[in-house]
Amino acid sequence: RREPDSADAWRFAMGAARGLKQGPQELDAWRALWRISPDRPDVGYGYGQALAAAGLRSEALTHAQALVGAHREYAPARLLVAQLRQAAGQHREAEASYREALDLDPWQMPAYWGLADLARLRGDHATSISLYTRLASLYPEAPGPRYALVQVYLAANKPARAYGVLDRLPGSDRDAAVTWFLRGVVEMRLGRPEAAIGAFRESLARKLQGPERAWVSVGLTYYEMKRFPEAIAAFEAARIANPGDGDSEYQLGVMLKDGGRPEEALAGFQALAARAPDEARNWRQVGFTLSMLNRQAEAVPALERSLQIDPAQAKVWAVLIEARRLLGRRAAALDAYEKLRALDGQAAEEAWRANFAALEEKGAAR
Repeated sequence: RREPDSADAWRFAMGAARGLKQGPQELDAWRALWRISPDRPDVGYGYGQALAAAGLRSEALTHAQALVGAHREYAPARLLVAQLRQAAGQHREAEASYREALDLDPWQMPAYWGLADLARLRGDHATSISLYTRLASLYPEAPGPRYALVQVYLAANKPARAYGVLDRLPGSDRDAAVTWFLRGVVEMRLGRPEAAIGAFRESLARKLQGPERAWVSVGLTYYEMKRFPEAIAAFEAARIANPGDGDSEYQLGVMLKDGGRPEEALAGFQALAARAPDEARNWRQVGFTLSMLNRQAEAVPALERSLQIDPAQAKVWAVLIEARRLLGRRAAALDAYEKLRALDGQAAEEAWRANFAALEEKGAAR
């Protein structure tokens, strides 16, 4: 207050606000610093980052573009423009700005990350692999580029290559929780479920951040092996690790339903449908479970609700056809069949054989 034009005072205020996680006060300090030092591009870069962190991305982009215009040889300004354009979904423009930043300064490492991420988003695995490999060679002791490389190899359906990257991680990183988790994912892709489960459990033993990820992976692996009790136990652990996570609760319901405990599954799906009534999948599973319990009259409204939200669900139409037929509602079943035929001819043909073909054959025989 006594010296409002003191850059040092504002720098200390900014650092203190950051340490206290007081975002608005930190942004105010950056505004003051930029007012005091409008000719310093590093201050302009910090101010632009603070605007972005505060969610003011449009203002941040306008500021970053002005910074580029005023300091054309300052690579971080172009990097900031690229990052903000990427966040706004302007991928082509973001890529051009990343490359401009690297032309000015080949050591702008975040620009390589940005280019690799953009390549991954458009399915260009070769470019992503090339960029992450370059980053890994530049930073041989940093695990980040290698972890990213593992994920790209998995996306490119090259799990053996991913396994090799994990095997060559430096020192202590080879035994880190996240490494064991990724090893489990790779083992799954290599068709070794028992080894995958062991790796996921090792990641949990090493206090994996976000442990529900490992429990979900364990559950899905057991599910694929038709070991339903273990799958259910894993998803119950995932729900405990992250209470209120709808995905874990949904998957637990699927495990209970397919594992011979449909009444428990139904209660869970009905609770999810009550909490999130606009999600088609919740009503779908309510309908499927009721149909499994031979409660067709209750199943039909749930299936219809799911199809109102998302009509492009061939399996739901097929179950609805069967439920209506079992209730003696032939005309309504045929109406559902016509809608399925418009959506998926093969699924409609299978539904016809399952529900109507035998009746026609009996009529012909008579």
